[in-house]
Amino acid sequence: MPTEDRDYHIDRARAELDRAYRTDNFAAASAHFRLASLHMKRVQDALPTAERRPASLADTLGSP
Repeated sequence: MPTEDRDYHIDRARAELDRAYRTDNFAAASAHFRLASLHMKRVQDALPTAERRPASLADTLGSP
């Protein structure tokens, strides 16, 4: 996966997680968590097999 695509999906996952945590509507939060998960799956699927298991979500998203 090109770096731009990886960065895009990581940024989108962060944005969806932020939206999920900020809403007080369960259905909306659930939808945002699912979208974040899909973006992270795209990143994970593009990694070589040996690198597919990051230590944590924070490691994958990068600590701000």
